[in-house]
Amino acid sequence: MKIIRNIIIFMFVAGFLTAIGIAPVTAQDIGEVQNLISDPDPSDTPVSRIIMTWEPPLESSDISGYYTLFNEESEHTFTLENTHDITVITDTEVSSDDYAASEPDASVPAHFHVAAADTYGNIGPTSDTGPFYIDAVPPSDAKAAASETVSEPVVTLTLEAEGAAEVFISNTEYEGGDGQWKPLAASEEWLLAAGGGEKTVYVRFRDGAGNTADAPPVTILYVAGDTDCNGIIGLKDAVVSMQVLTGINSPDICNSDVDGDGKTGMLEAVFVLKKISE
Repeated sequence: MKIIRNIIIFMFVAGFLTAIGIAPVTAQDIGEVQNLISDPDPSDTPVSRIIMTWEPPLESSDISGYYTLFNEESEHTFTLENTHDITVITDTEVSSDDYAASEPDASVPAHFHVAAADTYGNIGPTSDTGPFYIDAVPPSDAKAAASETVSEPVVTLTLEAEGAAEVFISNTEYEGGDGQWKPLAASEEWLLAAGGGEKTVYVRFRDGAGNTADAPPVTILYVAGDTDCNGIIGLKDAVVSMQVLTGINSPDICNSDVDGDGKTGMLEAVFVLKKISE
């Protein structure tokens, strides 16, 4: 019914304009959009999002908007018959977000189509570009774990995320601060922030298309100064620290660093003595 109504309106407007001596604009009078650009460029590498931009057709004073569409067809032509459920947009930029939200098969290439429409309901030539391989599904079941209590600043994190290829670990925030992206492994050694107390480690996973998923923050109690590795702070820890200073090394001591220099020594001994005197 909407198509019939649009045709009737167009015929009425065309007849009126003709009667007063003004020829109606025809579809042939609308040019093709200019400088159609995608970010990123068409490729067989999966991406999570595509941004399309273009410029109006030349001599475009009567353009009212644009029909746009992402689908699996390499070529498409917008017509009055197939645009009744497509909203005309006035912007000259659109993303693949809505298309990607429908979780298309990332192995099937997508293409983009755009055509200008004028104030009389005419539609210009359709411009096509592609292919794009759109994968907007993030990794799933993101998990990271470590011992709840440690006596050394270096901990072993166990890592897991379905569909992930890389991991980012930080003591301060997801994807920031002291971390960097690296290939995902089942476990990683990680240096906690200096000083004793409760520490939080942030782990983010990323797939080949750039989608990310965050594991819940990992909370670890770092017992700084626990040089004898028994999980508590006591006088023996101060003694062990002093022994390290004098060159008496025990193979079983923990490098329970309190100042971030990676060593056990005087500062650790003083730290322990202060702790046990409180």
